[in-house]
Amino acid sequence: METNFIDNENQAGFEPSDSGGEIKIISAIDRQKRALALPQAVKLFGNLFVENELCILAGDNGAGKSILAMLIADATSSGKQELLGLKIDSGSIKVLFYDLELSDRQFISRVKDHVFHHNLSFAQCTGETLSFTEIKQATVATGAKVVIIDNLTALSEKNTIDQDAALKVIRGLNSIKRESGVSILVIAHTPKIPPGIELTTNQISGSKKLTDLCDSAFFLGKSNQGQNIRYIKQVKTRQPDWVNTFS
Repeated sequence: METNFIDNENQAGFEPSDSGGEIKIISAIDRQKRALALPQAVKLFGNLFVENELCILAGDNGAGKSILAMLIADATSSGKQELLGLKIDSGSIKVLFYDLELSDRQFISRVKDHVFHHNLSFAQCTGETLSFTEIKQATVATGAKVVIIDNLTALSEKNTIDQDAALKVIRGLNSIKRESGVSILVIAHTPKIPPGIELTTNQISGSKKLTDLCDSAFFLGKSNQGQNIRYIKQVKTRQPDWVNTFS
């Protein structure tokens, strides 16, 4: 049984939620039953990027983050069943890709004459930063189930090393995720990482609040086994059995 705590806040001594939303209490048993009735999580890029999660894709400059994000967008929008050996079971869904990195010439030099599915839409921003309201409105307008943002720096006028700026960004994205029911993949840079250094959430540029409050995160890294070899490493997941490293 759920209890609406907001109605009893004065009697119980609870403060209203800062977001203005309702605070609900549910017993552990009822929550367990509710969770067990849920369908299996839909994989959008294996166990690395899962439906209804906020995921960070990080990597050094030139690692190929934007290309990988575009491959994920193309695969999920066109209904492919796997990408780089990782399962995708979403079927063909609408994807909104915020490309804030490439010009049209740079874009066509990468995709050439590739045939995209009509479920994939690209959004470009004429200003310096994106607003969360604009993202939410565009998500509703396109009917997107997946939103990909390239990259994180477009979401804040301040550097996300600032804790307040990082909190604003991650809370804004989580709000869109919850209210619009979308899955969000956002690209983040890393400082220059010397070869051989273990990749962890500490290498993602910005305040640690970014990775503290996201659902999952993975790296695209450059391998020291060859100039054109890349590897993927998951560094955060809320699914404890899903810690994987792929190469």
